[in-house]
Amino acid sequence: MKEFFYLFLFMLHFTEGCDLDQNTQRVNVTGHSGESVVLPCSCTELQDTPLQLTWTFTSLKHATKPEEIYPNQQSKRHRGRVKLLNESSPGNLSLHISNLNTEDQGKYHCSVLHQPHINITLSVQEEFYFPSMCLSTHKPVKHTEESKTTQHSGDSIEKTTQLT
Repeated sequence: MKEFFYLFLFMLHFTEGCDLDQNTQRVNVTGHSGESVVLPCSCTELQDTPLQLTWTFTSLKHATKPEEIYPNQQSKRHRGRVKLLNESSPGNLSLHISNLNTEDQGKYHCSVLHQPHINITLSVQEEFYFPSMCLSTHKPVKHTEESKTTQHSGDSIEKTTQLT
């Protein structure tokens, strides 16, 4: 009878999936436009495989309902830029978003079946690049060329040029 009980506990553990790491239940992440960012989410045991993982996004700019962005139905704004960070570790559920833009700002939720979800707020800072230019209040230096020709005895000629 004991063997069946242990077998039952063993099977229950593997059919549960993973427990989300609640130490990171609310996270604020800041990224920069044009760069990549990682939104953290993981199981307490990194070798556990979740039964069902879903990442959703809600825009801060537009009052919309949450959009599923992983694993299915990626919205146009996220298509081709979203993937799991490390697919070789089943319990690492972190989301990698590349080529950030300000439209990516918002609330992200990492959820696993029958678990409280992880809330992440992403802020994206716009990067501005200005060409550098040097301004001076000094007058430009004017260079003039003075030539001086000297003839020595023995028919040799020497030319000297001096810049001022």
